[in-house]
Amino acid sequence: SVYNRMRAEREKEAKKYLAEGKEEAAKIEAQTDKEVAQIIAEANKEAEILKGQGDKEAMGIYAEAYSQDPGFFEFTKSLEACSEVLKKKSTLILSTESEIFKYLKYTEKTDE
Repeated sequence: SVYNRMRAEREKEAKKYLAEGKEEAAKIEAQTDKEVAQIIAEANKEAEILKGQGDKEAMGIYAEAYSQDPGFFEFTKSLEACSEVLKKKSTLILSTESEIFKYLKYTEKTDE
């Protein structure tokens, strides 16, 4: 009887400590989740700012390149577009009126 009472008291104490531990763990987890969310939000914000700065710089470079030689700029952009299309192992059918065909045709004439 004394043994059972002592055992019950110890079990009650153990449950109390377990409950306190779980409560503390929940607080720590909630705080950690909050900090993670803040870090991710800051990182996303910084990424957007850097992307905007990069886009602005790229637009300046494109504008400068275009102003220096519009024909060459358009040619290189056409090549980039074709390169993207051909990455997918596609068959490309060109009209004789297409811009890229114009350059290919010009190349053939200079080789003769």
